[in-house]
Amino acid sequence: LMSILPTFVMIISFSDVVHICSAYLLNLEAGAEKEDAITAATVEVGAACMLTSITTAVGFYALTFVPSPAFQTLGLAAAVGVLIAYGLAMLIVPVCLAALPAPKNWHGGPVGWIQGALDRLLEAFADLTINRPWPIIGAFFLFLVFLGYGASLVRFETDFGRRLADDNPARIDARYMEDRFIESSMIDVYIETPAASGVLNAETFARLVALENDGESWAEVEKVVSFVDLMRATHGSIVGKDAEFGPFSDEALAQMMVLLEMQGPDALRSFVDFERRTARFTVYSNVQGVLGQEEVRQRILSAGADLGEGVKVQVTGIGPLMGAWLDDILAGQRRGLGFSLFVIMVLLIFGFRSVRAGVVSMVPNVIPLLAAGAWVGYLWDQVDSDTLIVGMIALGIG
Repeated sequence: LMSILPTFVMIISFSDVVHICSAYLLNLEAGAEKEDAITAATVEVGAACMLTSITTAVGFYALTFVPSPAFQTLGLAAAVGVLIAYGLAMLIVPVCLAALPAPKNWHGGPVGWIQGALDRLLEAFADLTINRPWPIIGAFFLFLVFLGYGASLVRFETDFGRRLADDNPARIDARYMEDRFIESSMIDVYIETPAASGVLNAETFARLVALENDGESWAEVEKVVSFVDLMRATHGSIVGKDAEFGPFSDEALAQMMVLLEMQGPDALRSFVDFERRTARFTVYSNVQGVLGQEEVRQRILSAGADLGEGVKVQVTGIGPLMGAWLDDILAGQRRGLGFSLFVIMVLLIFGFRSVRAGVVSMVPNVIPLLAAGAWVGYLWDQVDSDTLIVGMIALGIG
């Protein structure tokens, strides 16, 4: 994240330089002397660029609302960097302009036709907005509706593998495993009963069987592995594979467990604890994104709520844990976005010295944000969670 900081600060600092140079050229073209043109350009642009730099810094500072040290460091460093860039531009550019000879008329020379064409294009836009204000406002209103709907389609997800290039060794290894073995991520479910040998209680065991069968019917689940499968295999070896599995009495479950224990002390270690009080179920999910795995975790918890009084269900795994963390990250990013929207609106009210103008000016300011959201909403199936920081940056720069 920190590696993108120099690029952002450089782009924003160059915008300050461009504004000063542009105002300088316009003053020279109006007939001002060189030093007067430099002074006028710095004064004219200084206040506007200061407000621009502050609003941009606010957009970056909003990243500190994200509960992650990396985001917080980036936001603070970028905000300070933007303000430093503004100060350097205001101090150094006028000195450089004074040391350099006055430029020729920018409408002349071999590239003067480009500037002339640009002027004519801008004049045409100006005439259009002056002569047709309400049709343009109506068109932009429809455009905003289009962008808003597209932005509402954005689905955030984080698949860490997809952050790597296709030819990255990690991606190559992952594809090898998916093609030849199983394309899934593991989610561990621990079911704890209130008493010893609780998983061998006939009623509880029947519910565990139903829970496993239900889970394997979900589209997000490829298979579930637990001691229930061992019991099913043991039962099938005794009475035949086609025989109905259950219901069982407590005695029958205890006898099948004894047969499994005869396989050795470690035969059941990965599935149930020594007291037969807690059972471990491993869910193989075809969901690769961590937010999707967190949704699977919540669904498992909901399904496990009916296992009986005193039965506790814990669901864990690196994917669901990361998904829960990313939910907090997204919530922090949304809070930061709301903060930057509000503060920038207040600054614009102050800059325009009008509440109405400050509020209305937020409409065009959010267009870059909505446009970015609509682009990914309409064209991408999912958006990496870190992409939301682009919204804060786009808002600040806009």
